[in-house]
Amino acid sequence: MQDDLNKEASNNYGNADSNQYPPMNQPQFGPGNILNNAAPPPSGYPAPGQAPMIQQQRFIVMPNYRSWNNMQSIPIESNTRAFLIISGIFYMIWGIMALGLEIGIIINFYSTYYSGIWAGGCLTGGGIGMLIIACKTSHVMTYLIRTFIIILVLCVSALILSIVNISVSYQCNPDSYWYNYCDRLLATNLKIVILVLFVIANIHSVINMFVIGKVQKRAATASLTNIPN
Repeated sequence: MQDDLNKEASNNYGNADSNQYPPMNQPQFGPGNILNNAAPPPSGYPAPGQAPMIQQQRFIVMPNYRSWNNMQSIPIESNTRAFLIISGIFYMIWGIMALGLEIGIIINFYSTYYSGIWAGGCLTGGGIGMLIIACKTSHVMTYLIRTFIIILVLCVSALILSIVNISVSYQCNPDSYWYNYCDRLLATNLKIVILVLFVIANIHSVINMFVIGKVQKRAATASLTNIPN
């Protein structure tokens, strides 16, 4: 009698466990199942009882050849060498003329900006640098373009100061040693000439930047075509 009661109790406990914990391999979706009317899992998510699928995304990192090419030493061809020599000579001419005109303005008038001295010295130095680069077999053109930008900024500043110097009427300095040589009309003409000179120097600097930039771009394009896939 006692054995029958124990068997019945164990059967009831087993049925309770089976109702509370269904088998792992029991299908949860499909015809004839109690969960047949349930909504399917969203796309991209695994169904219950299935292992999740891990998708790997591949990223391709392309090296920045543009910045590398800009800092690469470019061979100087004969056409580029001729341009550097001619342009450097003209730079030196503009610089020496600016120095001479500024000295004439200081002697014949009372000048305070001295723009022809520092701008002329920069032009002369840029011309000498271009002649030195023309003697090389290769050079980083980015440095040369930066030099042109510095010269352009200085020449624009000198141009602005020259306009101000013409518009403002200064009298000759009576305490100056050169007072007896002061010629206001001549100084005004010299100011106009140096103003035109700085306009020409600015245009020349823009042309230099355009030509050297084109040479750099052509060399960078040629190096990109030679890169293996």
